[in-house]
Amino acid sequence: MIRTRQEGFSLPEVVIILVILGILIAAAQIPIANDIQLRRRASLHSAVRDLANWIELVRTSAAQGRVCTVTISNGTVAAGGVVASVAPADCGANHTLDAEVASQTGPLAVSRNPATTIVFTTEGGAQPAGSVSVEGFNAVEVRLSSTTANRRACLAISNGTGSLRFGSVNSSTGTCAYSGPF
Repeated sequence: MIRTRQEGFSLPEVVIILVILGILIAAAQIPIANDIQLRRRASLHSAVRDLANWIELVRTSAAQGRVCTVTISNGTVAAGGVVASVAPADCGANHTLDAEVASQTGPLAVSRNPATTIVFTTEGGAQPAGSVSVEGFNAVEVRLSSTTANRRACLAISNGTGSLRFGSVNSSTGTCAYSGPF
């Protein structure tokens, strides 16, 4: 009997190769998922920093002899939507702060407690239309969160001086935790 040589792979060999490929693909997914979460977190923190920098420009402009009124949005802001605006338009670098980062994290949810407007005086101080106690100081608290990434960050603007403080939302209590003094 003459045996002919068969070419190709046997069924057990194919199964073993598929199992190994499956393990490799699953292992690759973990770093990719972590990378996406880190980028979303960084994007949200970037949005909070953008808001703080924009407010600081408005405050600096006010200290140069203008009275500037900042209005902070409340609700969901899509990419390109307005997070905050200032009047008159010559206060600060831009009349509005747009949600550029929202395209990376999904729409931003913006909330402020309690003020809708903050007036920056010619001395550079802040006079919000209402305030809450933030670790013993009267301040306006602005919260930004990603509606798709479950990430939240806070910015507190103190009454009087207009000083800024960054914080993060405690997921179990829902309150903002801040580090460092005003």
